Amino acid sequence: MAVVVDTEKCTGCRACEIACSFLQIRKFSRSLSSIEAIRHEREGKFEIVLHEKDEDGHIACDRC
Repeated sequence: MAVVVDTEKCTGCRACEIACSFLQIRKFSRSLSSIEAIRHEREGKFEIVLHEKDEDGHIACDRC
């Protein structure tokens, strides 16, 4: 199973972060996820970042 993120429909619920961490390491943890949803207040939009390497506690994305 893979996590699919549609940035056009993103509402910032951050469920993709939880799904990613559980799929990869069987823990519900946003801080360990390969996916990070970043809110841009002024624009009212969200940016989805995929961590390419292990950094800041996040695991590297394997493009599941």
